[in-house]
Amino acid sequence: MTNYIKTIIFVISLIVLSGCDLFKNDIKPNEEFVKIIGNSDFSSVFYAEDIVETSDNSFIILGSLHNESNTYVWQTPYLLMLDDAGKVLWETTVSSPYVNPVGNILQSGNEFFFVAMHETTLETHLLSIDESDGSTSLLASF
Repeated sequence: MTNYIKTIIFVISLIVLSGCDLFKNDIKPNEEFVKIIGNSDFSSVFYAEDIVETSDNSFIILGSLHNESNTYVWQTPYLLMLDDAGKVLWETTVSSPYVNPVGNILQSGNEFFFVAMHETTLETHLLSIDESDGSTSLLASF
């Protein structure tokens, strides 16, 4: 019986130790920056939903905006593009009737899309993002 327990303890220890990385692995990004983005009067709250890197090393950020005008009922889709150093290239809010962006930017080739809801019909909408200025266009409704 004691050999059986010793064998079980040995096997469990072997499994635990083989699953652990015992070496320190320092992985650092090639480039990094810290950027605080917001409005100067603190009347709005921004939440980042997703971020993707574009082919020119810029970043598109999909977020949701809460402010006094939308009374925190619906989240307004917010788009922001930063260059590789963190400089804001453009930012825009997506106008009504699109609200509550879903937390993933979809990518097909060099095109970017996101999903949002219609504020009165509650339908799901697929919108494309124009990289040059952040404008959106409706592609499909579900």
